[in-house]
Amino acid sequence: MTPPAPAPPSVAAGTSTEVEVRVVGGGVGLLSRAFEGDAARAGEPTLVAVDGDPRWTAISGRWIGAGVTLARLAADPRIAEGWPAIAVAAAATANPNLRRRITVGGVVAARLPTSDLAAPLCAHGAMVRLHRPFDDTPIDLPLGEYLADGPAGVVTGVVLAEPAPSAYRRVAVRQGPAPAIATVCAVQGPTGLRRWAGAVATVPIELTEHGEVPADVVLLSDHRASADYRRTVVRNLAATLLVPWATAPPLPDEVAAGAVPPDLTPPVLRVLPPVHHLEVDGRVLDLPEPVPAAQALSDVLRRFGVLSVKVGCEEGVCGACTVQLDGEPVPSCVLPVGTAAGRRIRTASTLVDTAEGRRLVEELDARCSLQCGFCAPGLVATATALLRSDRDALDLATCTDALAGQLCRCTGSWPLVEAVLAAASPDPDTKENRP
Repeated sequence: MTPPAPAPPSVAAGTSTEVEVRVVGGGVGLLSRAFEGDAARAGEPTLVAVDGDPRWTAISGRWIGAGVTLARLAADPRIAEGWPAIAVAAAATANPNLRRRITVGGVVAARLPTSDLAAPLCAHGAMVRLHRPFDDTPIDLPLGEYLADGPAGVVTGVVLAEPAPSAYRRVAVRQGPAPAIATVCAVQGPTGLRRWAGAVATVPIELTEHGEVPADVVLLSDHRASADYRRTVVRNLAATLLVPWATAPPLPDEVAAGAVPPDLTPPVLRVLPPVHHLEVDGRVLDLPEPVPAAQALSDVLRRFGVLSVKVGCEEGVCGACTVQLDGEPVPSCVLPVGTAAGRRIRTASTLVDTAEGRRLVEELDARCSLQCGFCAPGLVATATALLRSDRDALDLATCTDALAGQLCRCTGSWPLVEAVLAAASPDPDTKENRP
């Protein structure tokens, strides 16, 4: 959020104090290059926490709270059973470390054309629950209408239509976690098959009955793909989603009938204060000067001497900046420092001295898995968390997925995966660990 004037420390909806605010996205999106234009035009951004009803971070019936992360959305069995395309799209977004940070509310509020979730949510009839500051009455808007020209406010959740069979396809410029150049979602409803396309225009669009983009729709044309190419990709993807599916399986009553919880209280907007100190690698790092809460954690750490944290893409994609926050690997270049205050930050500097770190370094050295070493600190942060959490059950598929957000331009992915698997296994040469 970006207020043009100083905001009070805590502002509840319905109060008389008025501050004009404009939402530019969630915390991850605020720091991504994708929002450079919005943030620059709006001035210095202010990080605002949305507090209040815990159901804003819950999945209940057809209600998905704005604070639900994409990792939770992808793993929720109720979503996978009732609205499968949404679960698949959530799992296809970015990489595992980012999916644990990106929220449904942040994705919706950002209104990004390339969002994987936009088309499946529209296809499943999603309504956006919007709270405006200083107004106790929420607004419910169809997602497409909100994305096109919705009013300013705080997204507190979305409500889905009735469960229905669905499928999802995407095409990106490369395999793995990369922005889509076209997505198509098909939903089998009571009136037949309906298909929506995303990442091809500024808002998701419903396709014709023949799976074509309507002729009057202006498609995006950028460095990823031309408008003509996107139109062709959509036609081909839609052709794979022509066959109707069986009727959706019956769901539990509380899932099929649930909508917006009727007694949701208005949100409280809390401006996060400047940060004065951080807990890094078991010690308190006193900052010589207060740091605005919206600054990237990676920039703050490096500015004040924690140089083991590298900065590469500044979009949370390459993984070089990864640190552990309360034991969980996160890309620090898109993590606002205000959300890390009061939490335990660990970097590769001390993680290499843990049991998992020492074993990992041995296997990396034995296989010459690293060359320039720029990706090493982020790899250590992600891999040690993986080895600590589920070492005995670690297999090739799990390891490959977990390391999808750790890019190495020197040796590629396999030498890193091989070293992590070897660090988890008492016998590093077991054949089942080989591709």
